[in-house]
Amino acid sequence: MLMPFIRYRLEDLGTPSSAKCSCGRTQPLINKIEGRVADFLITPEGNLVSGISLTDHFAGHIPGVAQIQIVQEQVDLLTLHIVKEDIFGTHSQEKIAHLVKEFFGEKMRYRFVFMNKIPQEASGKYRFSICKVPHELL
Repeated sequence: MLMPFIRYRLEDLGTPSSAKCSCGRTQPLINKIEGRVADFLITPEGNLVSGISLTDHFAGHIPGVAQIQIVQEQVDLLTLHIVKEDIFGTHSQEKIAHLVKEFFGEKMRYRFVFMNKIPQEASGKYRFSICKVPHELL
């Protein structure tokens, strides 16, 4: 019996495993799926930052921010879509500046776009991070 070898461009990122398959096949195994390529952001120095890891620090931890979405427009530019609460102010902006510097370094620029609501994708999902940098750079 013959099976066609079909390649799909799923754009998922995973970590490789050093384990061997119990079935005896020798192809590499995946240890863990980390996320989609589009959910990773890149620092100006070329380091990858997982959007999932950013949710723990950005979402729900910045005073005065009801909702936030990080969009990487360029290697050195983030657009932060923010739905503000009444208490959003200088302290909120300082916290964001600290987090951007901590995760993306000194060279990363950012700008705010204030919104009433951050729209969901056509799939109905809300994407916390979006990378518009060409994937070849990742």
